[in-house]
Amino acid sequence: MRLVHYAAGYRQRRHSHSHHGISFLIAGSLREQVRRREETAAPFSLVIKPAEVSHTDWVGPEGARLLQIKFDADNRLWHESGIDGHDNWRWMHNGPGLRQMVALLARLQSTSGAPTTSIEEAVIDLLAELTRTEEPGRDAAPAWLRPIKEQLDDAAEESLCVQRLAELAGVHAVSLSRAFRRHNGVSVAQYRKLARFRRAIAALTGSSHNLCEVAHACGYTDHSHFCRDLRTLAGVSPGAIRDLASRVSFVQEK
Repeated sequence: MRLVHYAAGYRQRRHSHSHHGISFLIAGSLREQVRRREETAAPFSLVIKPAEVSHTDWVGPEGARLLQIKFDADNRLWHESGIDGHDNWRWMHNGPGLRQMVALLARLQSTSGAPTTSIEEAVIDLLAELTRTEEPGRDAAPAWLRPIKEQLDDAAEESLCVQRLAELAGVHAVSLSRAFRRHNGVSVAQYRKLARFRRAIAALTGSSHNLCEVAHACGYTDHSHFCRDLRTLAGVSPGAIRDLASRVSFVQEK
């Protein structure tokens, strides 16, 4: 397990690892490609990557800071959890494992030093949560769904309701709701909240703006609403998230 920092613009050419891994993006951004599939990760996204998966990475303009957890190829805990049941690489952007990852990060950064058993239990909790969560559908998503998702990613307000999104896509609201949940693993309403949360996390970990300014910029009506949302999703306050991100010591990758 290690905390690693990749410099802005860094590229890792196609490569693979002999170990299984879970990586949690704390700050910055990156793109990763496996075969013809490509994913763009924002703060608090995580990737599940079985051994020998060939991939390429591009680090964004802010750099990328990650918590990386490695499991030996024959690790019993990894295999018995069923996490690689489909033997596939996958990024998860919609909140699964978020509270468990934050708790693990806090234990790693404890000034008193968390005992090994405590850290191991946090990893077990993370595996249990990731295998409990229902995965999105693996069949091809309809072409109209991608721009809908992008609009939700960019919108700072809640004006884009399901009915309005359906009108923009030219489909029935029920069809949109069903397809969105199938291919994203959450409802439109949940995704809207998570998208706003991701924008807030990026602002918290990548700027020095005060919490009220971050809340307003990300579409929260007030500071207290902002704090409630982050406590619900991450289990800690905005201040605690910023503190965790600022205190971690990273290994610089070339």
